[in-house]
Amino acid sequence: MCGISAIASHQPVSTKLLESLKNLEYRGYDSCGMALATDNQLVIRKNVGSVNEVDSIEHFEEMTGELGIAHTRWATHGGVTSENSHPHFSNDKQFVIVHNGIFSNYHTIQRELKDKGYNFLSQTDTEVFSNLLQDEFSKVDSVEDAFCNALDRLEGSFAIAMITTHHRDTVYAARKDSPLVVGVDDGTNYISSDMNAFISETRDTILLDDYEYVMMTNESCEIKRLSDRKPVSKQVISIQWDKATAQKGGFSHYMLKEIFDQPQTVRTTLAISETEIETIAEKCLSKKQTFCVGVGSAFSLNILLFVIWLRFLYDDLFI
Repeated sequence: MCGISAIASHQPVSTKLLESLKNLEYRGYDSCGMALATDNQLVIRKNVGSVNEVDSIEHFEEMTGELGIAHTRWATHGGVTSENSHPHFSNDKQFVIVHNGIFSNYHTIQRELKDKGYNFLSQTDTEVFSNLLQDEFSKVDSVEDAFCNALDRLEGSFAIAMITTHHRDTVYAARKDSPLVVGVDDGTNYISSDMNAFISETRDTILLDDYEYVMMTNESCEIKRLSDRKPVSKQVISIQWDKATAQKGGFSHYMLKEIFDQPQTVRTTLAISETEIETIAEKCLSKKQTFCVGVGSAFSLNILLFVIWLRFLYDDLFI
């Protein structure tokens, strides 16, 4: 699964972006890259391989700039090549984006843009959006309007982060069906597909919902709805786990770590007060539907534990 990271700060961000890419390695990927805004231009470095392998070639920490985006890619459209790696430029090199998900109508948009003279250097659906941004900006001369107008053209799922020379202090990001979260700190803000990307820097997090977009600087995060472009009030939540919990903790892979984490997970669950459990149970019982989320054996276990839990608290519900 691809990983997105973006940082806006008062300080150079290349080192923190590199660290965020390493924090996203567990998601699986075949290439990675980074783009920074510097000296009135956008600079991209990317290649095929692990974060350490690509860094040894591209030397990410030598990049300068206080605003940047980064990406770990798992190939979908197009093979595992440097050209298909993210980030992707627009033809005029004034917009650069990273993207998770699939644009199901990218062929249609690509044909339209080719007819207008746009060239494509990769086989990806992602590059279509970067050029669509350039085209929309030529019509409205507003980055926010161009971003939203381009998003309105998309079909499929996406989490997108974009930077541009037209607003060198702002990261634009949006989501539909793919996760995207904001990390809030003093003088530095973060966007990522996974809060583990920035957990060593801040635990204060805002969860974006579908069809919402954010304009993030080092001092502010303005979140709006795509439908009417009106501001949305969002709650800042504090993540309860730390970096050590999020990392592999010395185990060779995450599945092994999760197996050995089970005793502590059970102890932590048993430590939850009966009052809190009853509050959650009452909320579930007051609703028409309750969703148990999981994959494979985790899904089956979730359902089993949920039924046992309800029967223990409300035995009269069961005959």
